[in-house]
Amino acid sequence: MEKKDGLMKDFTFQFKFMPDSLKRQFTYKSLRNTVFYEKIPLQKKLKLALERNIGPHAYIIVNDTVYKCQVFVLRIYCTLFTNNLKRGDVVKFPRDAISNECFEWAYAWMTSNEIRLPRENILHFLVAAQYLQCNPLIKRILEFLNDHRTNCELFSFSCYLKARDMGMAHISDMIFPRVSKSFLVLVSNGDFIDMDIDVACTLLRSRLLAVQNEIELCSG
Repeated sequence: MEKKDGLMKDFTFQFKFMPDSLKRQFTYKSLRNTVFYEKIPLQKKLKLALERNIGPHAYIIVNDTVYKCQVFVLRIYCTLFTNNLKRGDVVKFPRDAISNECFEWAYAWMTSNEIRLPRENILHFLVAAQYLQCNPLIKRILEFLNDHRTNCELFSFSCYLKARDMGMAHISDMIFPRVSKSFLVLVSNGDFIDMDIDVACTLLRSRLLAVQNEIELCSG
């Protein structure tokens, strides 16, 4: 032991103080002066693997188009594939179950930081997410539809009508309270005039209409 800067320095494991027999063991086992090279951070390696589509793949067929997709990505995000997708598998969706565009957007959402989605396709995108059983994406879409900071009343009204036409009753019911609270804005829009009579009656019967009295309702 050597005293240095008030501390005891231990020579026990320094090579030059080892017995010759132990030195030979270190030499033969290549344990002397081992160098650990700097590695690429795991997060960066995963990002590169996703960007370059490196890894075990499965093949997803959507309307006759074949997509080469990462197995672990689909298994992580989609309940549909969690326990039954393996490397090299070929999965063919029923024709018109989802559109090619929506599948591409969904897979891009899984493998990148952000995607640019045209607003008018939001409900079709939701249908694709539901078909894939991609619960994190479904949650994000529903949060978007409920976000009054990013969606104006007219956009919500448009989504309400479209959801009814697509038979998505749970979505139209979710949006309906917001539509009702913007009644006077909506009736001044041309879409209200062209609305189906059943939809108009449903809206007019609502107890959630944001009007002061019946006069505003009639004048609207």
